Amino acid sequence: MKESVYIICISLAIALSGVCLAESPQKATSATDIKGFEPPKPNLEFMARFTVDLSAPV
Repeated sequence: MKESVYIICISLAIALSGVCLAESPQKATSATDIKGFEPPKPNLEFMARFTVDLSAPV
């Protein structure tokens, strides 16, 4: 039973990696292509402020 699950998982991993490679855009081949890339800026929002009293007895 364990061997068949292992074989199925490996087969899926190989198949999915092939699909991802087939659909991925062409990689940048020069330094100018890489230098122009700027990752998207995260949208941050203040959620809460937490304080902890470290001098209290445990």
